Amino acid sequence: MKESDMTIGDIPLEISLIQYHDEDPGSYQHLLDQGDLNDLRNLASPRAFRELGWRRAMLRKTLAERTGQAPDRLVIIRGDHGKPRLEGADISFNASYSTGLLALVMYPGDAGEVGVDIEFLDRRGGDNRIRRLGEVVLQFFGQDEQQVLGETGPPGCDAWLEEFFRLWTRKEALVKAWGESIGSHGLFTTLDSPVLWQGRAWWTGDSVVTRGSDRWWLGVAGSGPITMDTRNYRLV
Repeated sequence: MKESDMTIGDIPLEISLIQYHDEDPGSYQHLLDQGDLNDLRNLASPRAFRELGWRRAMLRKTLAERTGQAPDRLVIIRGDHGKPRLEGADISFNASYSTGLLALVMYPGDAGEVGVDIEFLDRRGGDNRIRRLGEVVLQFFGQDEQQVLGETGPPGCDAWLEEFFRLWTRKEALVKAWGESIGSHGLFTTLDSPVLWQGRAWWTGDSVVTRGSDRWWLGVAGSGPITMDTRNYRLV
């Protein structure tokens, strides 16, 4: 599924939401390059092998459709924190995967950088999980974000989880646009718009993706005001 009703500034942002299918790896391995195949050989889990292979193949297939190049000939270079760059093409792109759904965003490279994060809204509870999420809040959420989150209800309730993942995907998308890791930035807030980093202004946006009763939060970040005509993407 592809959407194009989001803009950064006045420039359309191309979004692809692709649902995972457990296919025979032989059906997509021809799309991969030698580096991808080497990475797959290092995986001990058959499930991890199939999922990573599929994700890499869908990324290459989508970028190839956009650039007109052969999927296995695309040269994808990754920075210190994993931010990808496509050599020989003026495209900024970013990808994220969570529980059966791949999100890919593409943007003109001369217009700035872009980041995306998608997170499945896992409602399964348990004191240990809620405690871990609470530790994340204290470590990475600004005071205003902590206040907003606290106003939704007790930690772990449905409204609290919704707001947690909405804020978290915005943060992850932002540091991915920067090419950084979230652990290197400590407390910062995405409620202020724009966010200033290294003398530049950055904006974030979010949306919900649904498939039946399943929900994901989608966060996007870029170097211009983000307009989203659709706040709920429904997969069929």
